Amino acid sequence: MTNRAHIDPEAYCDLAYAFDGTLEGLLTAVFQAYALHEDPADVLQSNALQPRLGQLVRDIPTDVQLAKRVEAGLRRKAGTRAFELCRVVSASDRPDAGTLVYRFIRYAMKEGRSCLRQVMHPAVEPMLAERHFLAMEKERLLQFVRFRELEGGLWFAQCNPRGNLVPFVMDHFAGRFNTQAFIIYDEVHHLAGIYDGSGWYLASVNDQAFLERLPTEARTEAQMQQAWRLFYRSVSIDARYNPELRTHFMPKRFWKNLTEVQEVLPSLVSKR
Repeated sequence: MTNRAHIDPEAYCDLAYAFDGTLEGLLTAVFQAYALHEDPADVLQSNALQPRLGQLVRDIPTDVQLAKRVEAGLRRKAGTRAFELCRVVSASDRPDAGTLVYRFIRYAMKEGRSCLRQVMHPAVEPMLAERHFLAMEKERLLQFVRFRELEGGLWFAQCNPRGNLVPFVMDHFAGRFNTQAFIIYDEVHHLAGIYDGSGWYLASVNDQAFLERLPTEARTEAQMQQAWRLFYRSVSIDARYNPELRTHFMPKRFWKNLTEVQEVLPSLVSKR
């Protein structure tokens, strides 16, 4: 974090906090704002921060213990639902998601448990709207994840959600697969949710290197994909085809990872 001794508060009235993009990093930034008696105009991920002319930037290193103190304080003052709202919105791809969470926490700490009832308050309304969007995106992720069987009994799926939502769906798929190992790979956020048959964890990955280390597809996988596409097309009704309705419920950005809408069976990497 920038040394306060080199900051003239009279010279800088526009302040931004930069954090690492994690929930813990964001909560650490909230703690430091209180500790330093500052009210930053922006609380943004370091890789998304574009300071305005004359804006001072503080780099906030993540401190898990400080983050836990903010979480405990928010749960105690405003309730678990308020904290869960912050946790969900922190996964948003909105560039200003960190700022939204920061402003909501400041309001919730003053307002208390009634904060979520103030649905039109400027610190609350955008949070609820973003939660609604992420809930729909999570539902799409549950619907449109397609697994492929790889050699060795590993199942693999790629996805491209608008939001860092793989952590929010891992419990669902771990419950369904139970003892079966699988990987859900988010190619947008370079994150892999890995289930080993007994528990799951997350791993940041390098796209190409990660894909190249995966086993090849099982011998029967191409046949299974072809059978699924045949079934999908055989139950469709051409006379009732509505392309606009289809893209509304199944956005085109998901199609590249959906077996049933592809003419050519995909490969994990081009060399295969």
